[in-house]
Amino acid sequence: MTTFDNEKKRSMRGNIKPFSNKMHSVTDNQGKNALLSYLDRNKIGFKNVSNPNRHGIDVLTLNDQDEVVIAWEVEVRNGAWKFDSNFPYSTINCIERKEYMWRKEEEFSNKIPYKIADNCNVYYIQMNKNCNRAVMLEGETILKYPLVRSFNKYAEQHNITEYVRQVPSKEATNIIL
Repeated sequence: MTTFDNEKKRSMRGNIKPFSNKMHSVTDNQGKNALLSYLDRNKIGFKNVSNPNRHGIDVLTLNDQDEVVIAWEVEVRNGAWKFDSNFPYSTINCIERKEYMWRKEEEFSNKIPYKIADNCNVYYIQMNKNCNRAVMLEGETILKYPLVRSFNKYAEQHNITEYVRQVPSKEATNIIL
């Protein structure tokens, strides 16, 4: 399936940025491991696992019947949020290309190799560069805000149009990992 097919299937206004193995390999495991450690230390869920489908949502929290009760999308910010402090901005940009997860669409479900519980919640986690601080938003909260065009250097460099939902940071929970 091409990028254009995915954009059309997801009814996106913008484009899906080209996948970067280099960027992904630098931060993906670091972010997932930080979240898994936090969840286990705080005894959230019966069992927490990294999703074996690398194209799906990142981390899964299972109940004692191995049903997914929480799904976690993790993003590590490599830009300006480098310090051991709460999230320093007034809004959190939630990228349109990940909305299918927050809406729990079929594409989301198909990338999870476990039964999904009826009451499954989806959360979006943004971490600072050091993966010792994070903000957490519930998918339903993100979807309350309108899509706006994002003007960022990455989109400009790759000649793509990205849309985000800018969620006020007061809607998020700050976490010390």
